Amino acid sequence: MSQQGFLSSTPDVIRPSSELDTPGSWVSPSASKDQMLDIRTCGCTVEKSKHVVRLPVFVVCQVATVAVVLVLAVSLYLSVEENKRHINEVNEIVYKHCIVKETHEVSTVVHQKTLQFSTHHERVRRDTGTAKTTEEGKPRKHHRRKNRVKGRSCKGCKRGKRGKQGRQGPQGIQGERGPPGPTGPQGLPGEAASAPTIRAAHYTADLWRDKTEEEFGEGVKCKYFKEWDGKACRNRTIEINKTNFRFMKEADWVKNNRNIYSPADFYENGTYVIKESGLYLVYTSILYYDAKMKQSQTVVRNGKKLFKCMDGVDHISETGNRYFNAKYKTCSITGVAFLHKNDEIQVRNLYTNTVIDISPDSTFFGLVQLIPGPDHVQSNT
Repeated sequence: MSQQGFLSSTPDVIRPSSELDTPGSWVSPSASKDQMLDIRTCGCTVEKSKHVVRLPVFVVCQVATVAVVLVLAVSLYLSVEENKRHINEVNEIVYKHCIVKETHEVSTVVHQKTLQFSTHHERVRRDTGTAKTTEEGKPRKHHRRKNRVKGRSCKGCKRGKRGKQGRQGPQGIQGERGPPGPTGPQGLPGEAASAPTIRAAHYTADLWRDKTEEEFGEGVKCKYFKEWDGKACRNRTIEINKTNFRFMKEADWVKNNRNIYSPADFYENGTYVIKESGLYLVYTSILYYDAKMKQSQTVVRNGKKLFKCMDGVDHISETGNRYFNAKYKTCSITGVAFLHKNDEIQVRNLYTNTVIDISPDSTFFGLVQLIPGPDHVQSNT
């Protein structure tokens, strides 16, 4: 082996240079002074058998550097692993502590809520008188059954009676307004706007509207009708006594018009009952066909005369009979009066055996409400 390599056949003995004459060198104990070589630049000597080999300076320094680096690397690796182990242990301890703390907080909250509910439930039962008590009058404690499986009923247990319904809770906060819904389908066209309602009534006399040929009989010119309290004839006349005009009925144009409201009800005895209080225009017209000197009609309210009309024939021939002297005369009334609700109105004939034309355009009666009024207003008769 050359002098630049390491000696491997025979182990080397290295000792401190303090044992040598030259300080800072390493030699074998058995080596003589003349066999030693002091390597001053590196500070050590190597001995093999009986001679000493000089080592290069850069080789020794590289070996030492590599060794130091390896030692430092191993130390650093062990330190990092130790730190990781400590960090894992600390994390595990902190995690367990947090889990235990959260579990404890959740348990505390659940326990408080359960306690509040139990207290409220017991107070409600005590207020309603359904709380169970012991012999001493104290509320009985309810113990939870042990070994009870959730969702299953115990054997031999009976379901108790249903309790009373609890009090209604307070109204909740109104939620936010939702989005508008979809537009619906178009509706059907509506009816045209109706005109303002007219409060009026019109009654007419019409022989052939109310009677038929069969009611008269074949060959009969005149016949007495009890419902009219008079004798009607085919020539559209009626002979009545001192009585109400019962032969009038509501006109068709009033009955069939939905915009007209009749303020009075008509009865078969010739009475009109007012349905609404107010200021009314009252009118009537009678066409007489008679020979009397006096012919008269009156409008009566609650048995008292309200309006009156009188007329008669100007000249009568003493030689002729009654029908020879008969003439047509019209007697009309128009007046304004305040009528109360439930007032009774009649149109009455004042003389007996009077002949009247009962055509719809000759004899009629009507009411028109001018202004509605309160029921307590009194009017002068």
